Order: sequence, then structure tokens, then C-alpha cells
Amino acid sequence: MRPLLLLYLVCLFSSNLLVSQPNSIDKNPDYYSVLDSFSKEENRSIYNGLEYFDIYRCWDTDNNKFYQSYNFFNGTVVYAGEPYFNLKLKYNLLDDLIILEFVNKKVNYLQLNSSMVESFFLGDSKFVRLTINEGLSSFYGNGFFKEIHNATSKYKLYVKLKKEKHKIIKDNKLYYKFSEKATYVLCFEDQFFKINSKKDLVKAIPIRKKEIQTFYNKNNRLYKTDKELFYEKLFNQLNNLEK
Repeated sequence: MRPLLLLYLVCLFSSNLLVSQPNSIDKNPDYYSVLDSFSKEENRSIYNGLEYFDIYRCWDTDNNKFYQSYNFFNGTVVYAGEPYFNLKLKYNLLDDLIILEFVNKKVNYLQLNSSMVESFFLGDSKFVRLTINEGLSSFYGNGFFKEIHNATSKYKLYVKLKKEKHKIIKDNKLYYKFSEKATYVLCFEDQFFKINSKKDLVKAIPIRKKEIQTFYNKNNRLYKTDKELFYEKLFNQLNNLEK
């Protein structure tokens, strides 16, 4: 491509970006992808993280420290205010780190600077970095929470996922197994509430005590088998009552 034509295209896409001013990573991804293609990966700020080394060897890749899968997701991240698409990402729940696949002559994996990550997608799962406050401090980590029910809802629900390691000695070698813990958090009227039980939820939203108790009684099996889906359905129902 001739230099003048390339310069024209860059200016054209840059102008469109300034006019459209996208408010989320779901808008105008093609513009960013085209602009990204004009620069080398090494010059993009997201590729300036620290090299990542996995120091806890897992006994079985099906039981690992990452979110859902040992393999990388096709993901998206907003990093230092810039959206990046079609990245190979995975989320280390043991150390609360976002890992980026970046293969060159020297480096295979990078860990992103957590303070510069605003939000990210792994497949259909959306994670956001919440601002630390008293209600989150005991389990905040680097601040990444999976968004379960948000958008324009009055009730915003998140879950903090965390894994713990357990040592295994096999053939005189050290391995690790991992167990996962989920902490559910409700943001209601600008306050955060840790939700461990029906009692916690009623305490946070006393005006909806009757509806909450009825929903728990009717969906007790779902609560035991899939808490995320249980809470998503519950808050969809409560949100509809506000309309």
C-alpha cells in the first residue's frame, strides 16, 4: 500500500472514532481492529506487561488454576482505556491475574498490569474491575469480578472467583490441585453487600423480603446446582418489579 493511501486510511478511521466516541468494548470493534493492524504488536501498550511463569505445576490440566479452562479463550480487554479484540487470554484465579498469549523469540506469555485492566471478556463471560471499598476489601484481590446481573439494572450482582492450591507429592515430585471459591456481591443503592444466604439478601433489600423468600422456596434445587443462574433469574424478577 502506498504511503499516502495508508496515511489517508489511518486519518479516516481515527476521525470516525473521535466522532462515534464508543462507550463500551461492544461498539465499533472493526475500527479498533483496523487501526491495530497498522502497528506492530510490540508497540501496543498491552504487550508491555511482565513475562508470566507458571510456578505451580498442576497434577491434571482438568483441575487447574484458571477460569473454566486450562486453554486460552478468544477474548477482549479494555486496557489503559483502549479496547483490544481477538486476544488469546485466560484468567489465573489463584493469583488473580490476566494472562495474555504472546509468542515471539523470547516470550510466550505476559501477565497484564492489573491496575490498567478496566474490563475483559472471556467468551461470553464479562469481568469488570471494581473500585475497592470497605464492603469488598476482605476478598478484593486485584479487583476483578464477574458480572452476573448489571446493565441498567437497579440490582447489580457480581461474583468474586478465587482458587486455592493444595500440594500433592507424586514420584518425589511436587504438584498441585486447586479448589474454587465463589463470593457473591450485590451492589444496591451504591452499597456493596456480601451475599452468603437468603438472610443476607433480605437484610440488603428488606422491601423485597416476601418476593425473595418465595423465589428461594420455589427454586431451592436450582440454588444448590447453579447459583449464578439462580441469582440471575432472581434479580431479573426483582428488576421487573421496579418497572
